[in-house]
Amino acid sequence: MPFVEAAAYLLGFQSWAQDESWSYRRMPGTGGVKRNDIIVFMHPENEKYIVKRCIGLPGDTLQISHNCRYINGIIQPESQEAKFSYNVKSKAENLPVDSLKEYGITNKDFLWRYKSYFHMSMTDSAAVSLKNCSLIDTVAIDDMPVGTNGPALFPPHYDVKFTRENYGPVIIPAKNKTILLNTSNVAFYIDVITKYESNLLNISGNKIYINDKETDRYTFKMNYYFMAGDNRYHSIDSRYWGFVPENLLIGKVSFMFFSLDPEQSGFKKFRMNRMFKSIN
Repeated sequence: MPFVEAAAYLLGFQSWAQDESWSYRRMPGTGGVKRNDIIVFMHPENEKYIVKRCIGLPGDTLQISHNCRYINGIIQPESQEAKFSYNVKSKAENLPVDSLKEYGITNKDFLWRYKSYFHMSMTDSAAVSLKNCSLIDTVAIDDMPVGTNGPALFPPHYDVKFTRENYGPVIIPAKNKTILLNTSNVAFYIDVITKYESNLLNISGNKIYINDKETDRYTFKMNYYFMAGDNRYHSIDSRYWGFVPENLLIGKVSFMFFSLDPEQSGFKKFRMNRMFKSIN
């Protein structure tokens, strides 16, 4: 449990804003947001606290291709905590889940199973180890190509059907940066222009109007970020609801106060190896 959530839990606070609206309340002393920082922010679509990893900064061109993340065309290293979905076939049916615990795989990582076939989340290092397990026949990463039917991702009603494993490229808005707009890319920036920066936007045929004036460009007033959860298959993040404006950021998570194992009870629920641990 990241420090902000842990503090709220221990002190009895609700982990969402109770006010009708949320003003800019970023914690002082957090410094600038860097790529791969873990950030606490307000959810763009409701008023709950969210904790995700920042994978894209203002001005970045972000693309996810075959589960690999690229920034401005350069492949990026992943966090050791990042989990991806894999298709696994065991050599025998009804493989006990406990037999995979040594690989860091628990009940919650199983997405579905049928006889000797499994769909599960795991880290890349766990997948490499599992391939050498005597109980396992094959391990293959899940990789749905663009155009495959799946969950509805951001932006809605976009002509190209992105998937969790193949997304973008998309340019993340940056303050004072001007972007050329057309009917092919405007879907990415509708919320930015209207919801976050309080403009009126209309599209008529191939023409775009902002505040009743025809235009083919827009200059952003704020910085925006692209957030993702480390469990990439399970996480509902910027791939689903888009960019996070800077005025919704609250602070960084730099320390893990304690961590609970949902599959244990009593004292065993506390993951001692993850308590009082710095986060990177």
